[in-house]
Amino acid sequence: MAGRCAASGTRVKQAFRPQNPMMKSFLITARKCAGCGNALASGSSSSALCPACETEREDLVIVAESNYLEAQHQQKTIWKKCMACSQIEDSNFVGKCKNITCANLSGRLRADKDFERRTTELNTLINT
Repeated sequence: MAGRCAASGTRVKQAFRPQNPMMKSFLITARKCAGCGNALASGSSSSALCPACETEREDLVIVAESNYLEAQHQQKTIWKKCMACSQIEDSNFVGKCKNITCANLSGRLRADKDFERRTTELNTLINT
């Protein structure tokens, strides 16, 4: 799908994302390189990296580990803020605060999602 941005007149491309499960089964997605994000060749090895990034594997793992540790730190920090704000000192805190207008809750959800993404990214590089 393509359209035009009214303000600048520039062309805007949007990816087709079917909502119907049946239509999703027809959508083919290419594997992407974990380093540069370019599509991997269909007959390539099981590696998550393209040949160009494969030579930089050690550096990519170091960067991924750093990103993982940073995301972990941010997650712990926002969880502490969230617990202090809600005044719940319970070890089973998960899911007890549902104040949708709270900035800490939205920050916590964002931090959790980022941590999950960074964990997957690191595991992909290490396990292939």
